[in-house]
Amino acid sequence: MSKAIASDIKVVVNGTTLSNWAFKVDLHLEKEKVDVSGFNSLGSKEFLPGQSTEEFVVSFRQDFGASAVDQTLWPLYNTGTSFVVSVNPTSSSPSSTNPTYSGTANLYEYHPLDADLGNASETAVTFAINGGVTRATA
Repeated sequence: MSKAIASDIKVVVNGTTLSNWAFKVDLHLEKEKVDVSGFNSLGSKEFLPGQSTEEFVVSFRQDFGASAVDQTLWPLYNTGTSFVVSVNPTSSSPSSTNPTYSGTANLYEYHPLDADLGNASETAVTFAINGGVTRATA
């Protein structure tokens, strides 16, 4: 398997590609560790995977222009609408080496302005996935 530098990640939110503004992506997938231990001669614990919490956390350079960050995210936050978000390691077509991770999400928190004097205006957004993340290779 080859190593890669993150330089061409594809981020699509509600059908709008926001890759040009994204600069950090974290697909946070976590399952609860449920203790199902019982008596045993080794005195060791036993665990099973429980419910999952799945989130896509994306940091964007803010842009208020047409089909840009704010005009895409504000309506999703404001209306509470569910939408599809997807991420690929590169902008190439999905394949076994460029899987698409996607899910139906909601936006519960949005910071349209988060800026310091003289620095780029940025916003970090957590897309809470409802019903699970899928991984597709085609």
